Amino acid sequence: LFARYFYTDTFNYAPGTTEKFGGDNQPLVNQNFAVNYTRTISPTLVNVAVFGLQCETDQFFNQNYKVDPGSLVPGIVPYPGLGGLPTISITGFTGLSDALGSGDTIPNYHFSDTLTWTKGKHTIKGGFSFLRYQFLSYGNQSPQYGSLSFTGQYSGNAFADFLLGYAAGSSKPLGPSNIESRNYRYGFFLQDDWRISSKLTMNIGLRYDIPTLYRNSKGDMVNWYPNLNSLVIL
Repeated sequence: LFARYFYTDTFNYAPGTTEKFGGDNQPLVNQNFAVNYTRTISPTLVNVAVFGLQCETDQFFNQNYKVDPGSLVPGIVPYPGLGGLPTISITGFTGLSDALGSGDTIPNYHFSDTLTWTKGKHTIKGGFSFLRYQFLSYGNQSPQYGSLSFTGQYSGNAFADFLLGYAAGSSKPLGPSNIESRNYRYGFFLQDDWRISSKLTMNIGLRYDIPTLYRNSKGDMVNWYPNLNSLVIL
């Protein structure tokens, strides 16, 4: 019986244009767990079962993540807990912006079982494997906190337009994204190692893998079906 657990917790900070905005905080946690159980059923029959779990959680949030951009530009709705300053462009001057807020959670687990039988000159193995893959991605869409541009078209000076609040153009995102794609992968195999002589061994085997379609547990995932010549929402 063998078991292992691995854990890391790191935090990175990328400074922005100034001390007031643009900085990016990046916490990252990785966990890995594995168990291997080998059982000798008889002198000629051995079973090996393996289970593994891998989980990664990362996040990107700026130093102003507590700022609600909707309080500055009505209609902006960021992902909860991932606020920030709108992007401000002022012709001839340095503008300001905050980094995109986002995060990922990737919990995957795997199980496999292999049975080995030795009979004379033959070593026969058979087994199966199962993998669940899941990827949760959430965050803001660009322009993540809205954008405003000031060109001076009203007062003749771009910075004066900024102070007056006379924007030449603006845009806002459709809304935050929340995607959770998931699929299952199955594998089956059977093989025979046949020792024909002391100098010749023949390996014969067959493996069949079944990867299922990705599905979004949040809805609205689209797959293209060539035989239907259409997009299908899963």
